[in-house]
Amino acid sequence: MVVETSSARGNARIDANCADDRAFDAVYPPAIRALSRRFWTPVDVARRAAGLFRQAGVRRVLDVGAGVGKFAIVAAAAAPELHFVGIEQRRQLVDVARRARSRLRVANARFRVGDATLAAWRAFDGFYFFNPFAENVFAGECRIDSRVELTETRFIRDVLRTDHALRAAPNGTVVVTYHGISGRVPAGYELSHAEPAGSDRLELWVKRRDSSRLFAVDRDDCGSRPSSPCRELSSASDVSRPRDEEVGSLDVPRPPCEAGVPGSARYHSMGGCTKKRRMPKAMNPSRFIGWLYDHSGRQVEVELVNGKTYRGELSIYDEDSDHIRLKTDVVEGIPLEAIVRVRPLST
Repeated sequence: MVVETSSARGNARIDANCADDRAFDAVYPPAIRALSRRFWTPVDVARRAAGLFRQAGVRRVLDVGAGVGKFAIVAAAAAPELHFVGIEQRRQLVDVARRARSRLRVANARFRVGDATLAAWRAFDGFYFFNPFAENVFAGECRIDSRVELTETRFIRDVLRTDHALRAAPNGTVVVTYHGISGRVPAGYELSHAEPAGSDRLELWVKRRDSSRLFAVDRDDCGSRPSSPCRELSSASDVSRPRDEEVGSLDVPRPPCEAGVPGSARYHSMGGCTKKRRMPKAMNPSRFIGWLYDHSGRQVEVELVNGKTYRGELSIYDEDSDHIRLKTDVVEGIPLEAIVRVRPLST
C-alpha cells in the first residue's frame, strides 16, 4: 500500500496506513487537495472510524457521499477485512477516487456513481456519514461545483430518504458519524460510543429495536444525564428542540441562529460555510420526518407560510419525498419548505 508520487516538493512515498493528511492528499490533483480540509474526512478520523466498525463486527460499509474516496481508501487500508463502498453523485470525483485507490493498491474499497440515498442499503451492515447533504445549503462559493443539483428541496429529500432507510434497516445496523448525518439519527438507534475526533467527534450508533418514537437521544438531547458524554443544551437549542414525546403537532419555530441549517449545530463546522439564506419558512425536516411517517393515513390540518390552511388525509411517498400529499380535491402536493405547521385532527 505504498506508492511513489511526484509533487512540487519532489518525489514522495505514500503509505495509506501511516500517511498524514498532507502526505495522503498528494495522491490527488492540486484542485482536489484544496478542497480536502472542508469536504474530505481527515486520515486520523478515517482510521479511527474503521476501528469502530471493526469492533462493532461490521463487514460491509456504505460511505454516503464518498467524494474522492479519502475516507473509504484510508479506512479500507486500516481494516482490510472490511469492504467499503463509496457512492458519489459527481462522476469526475468517482474517477479521481478510483485512480487513487488503484495507485495505493487498496483492494477492499470500491466506488460507484449515483445517488447514495437510492442505493440498496440492505446490502450493508454499516454506514458512514460526514454531514453528506450539507453542501445543498452552502453558499455558492463554498460548494465544490454546480454540476449537480444542490438545493434546499434536495436537502430535505435526501434527509427524508436517509431517515426512511435507517428506520427500515435491521437491528444491529451500525452508523458512524463525523459532524453528524445532516439530520437526526432515528429512534431505535442507541449511542454506543462517542469520542473527540478532528474538528468534531466520532459517534457510533447501533440499531437495537424498531421504535415509533421520532429520534434517538443524541448529544443535542442529552438533558442532565450524568453518564452522557455530551454537552448541556443551550437555552436556544432547548427551545428549538422539543422532546419526541412532547411533539403533538409539527409546529416549526424560527431557527435559533443565522448560520447553518435550523436544528443542526454541526453545519457551521464545515470550512466556515454558511447557508446561502436563512430558512424562516418552516419545515425542519431532520426533526419531524418520523412524525410525518407515523401520522401517514391520518386526518391533518396543514398551515402554509402564506397563511392558508388545508385539511385532508396525510400521505407520504418516497418517490416524491420533498412533498407531502393530502387526499383532498383542493390541493395535490405541498412542498415541505412551504409548511409552517401540521396538526392532527381528532377522529
